[in-house]
Amino acid sequence: MIRDFLIVETSTYQCAAESQINGIPLCRLTPTTSILDSRPVHQFLLPGRNILTLVVEPGPTPTQALAPAAQPFSPKPKTMASLRLMSMPRGSFPEDPGVRELLRIDWRPAPGQPVATPVVLVKSIEIPSVGKRWSWLGGDPLEGAASLQAIAGMISALRAGFEHRDPEPFIARAQVRFREASEAYELSVDDEVRKFREQFQRLSGEPGFQMQPLDAEQMDLRVCASGKLVDCVDRSWEPLLRSTKLPDGSTRLRYPIKVASLAGTLQIVR
Repeated sequence: MIRDFLIVETSTYQCAAESQINGIPLCRLTPTTSILDSRPVHQFLLPGRNILTLVVEPGPTPTQALAPAAQPFSPKPKTMASLRLMSMPRGSFPEDPGVRELLRIDWRPAPGQPVATPVVLVKSIEIPSVGKRWSWLGGDPLEGAASLQAIAGMISALRAGFEHRDPEPFIARAQVRFREASEAYELSVDDEVRKFREQFQRLSGEPGFQMQPLDAEQMDLRVCASGKLVDCVDRSWEPLLRSTKLPDGSTRLRYPIKVASLAGTLQIVR
């Protein structure tokens, strides 16, 4: 098990922002949802140069995230967005003295001065002895309509399995995801699959469990990572594979997935 985690922390105030690593979306923050996100990124790091991107005020839907806005954005006082890549010892907090900041991107606009959006800020970094040549790098291009249609069909089949309390179709499609994530964090693949299966069985057994229906009109499959991956989300940036909301607004299960075509077979790789 690794001792030091590489963490990307994204924060915003009075604006929306999305963070990306090597062209792969990590998270999107808005004033009405969340203003802080922190997560490990070992499974996205590559050998050599890694590119981190902060997209401020992205477009209205995932596939339109980089489309120019019709109207400029007018920042309020203290409007800001930031992205930090940190090396954090296990069990530490960002303010602890043992934490090292490896890279930082800041956006602090002048209040009241209109800004054309989205604002795209990019920095790169090489981290010695970190990163692997992950499977998706050698995958097939996924930008054609036929590829996206095939992915939509796969998602529909996986949702049907979950709806019938069966996680095995998902587990079979996600072997690469389990294997590479376990490799990235020095974990046991078998333990990770077992924990996934047990969590699904426990939560899907609760009263009222139901998967969110798929709406073809709301599906917004987003090609990323130079055409090698597809982020499986809807137009509201929500993962397509999720359970319905509970009365308190929470969601029991959320499975954000990124799909690659490896040797002609669609696989969940992240």
